[in-house]
Amino acid sequence: MPESDNRRSGAYTPNTIPKPELIRSALFVVGLAAYLAYSVTQGGIYLAGPRGIGTTYEGMSFFFIGVAMLFGIANLAANVIDHFDRRPNEERYVWFRFVTQFIGWSLMLVGLLVPLGI
Repeated sequence: MPESDNRRSGAYTPNTIPKPELIRSALFVVGLAAYLAYSVTQGGIYLAGPRGIGTTYEGMSFFFIGVAMLFGIANLAANVIDHFDRRPNEERYVWFRFVTQFIGWSLMLVGLLVPLGI
């Protein structure tokens, strides 16, 4: 990675994210937050499936999927924040994004398996 080269030379170059990825991440943060807020008001979350067949998750499934969405929002928000943060702490953002992604997908899987009784 360029970070190790920067440390050897003593110069630091802040992390930059391409503008399309930055915009996409910001839009997904807003979209996920809005859909989660809407789902909370409805008491369940609808996840679309193939050929228009989807499922509405309620109760504990909805709780796990909702918390997973919060981790997804935090993950994408960290991507946007990292772009504007000029401090030499990219490793912390990488670690934070790894942890939030792992926990988020794990909770999503649990939320999808709860109705099956597994």
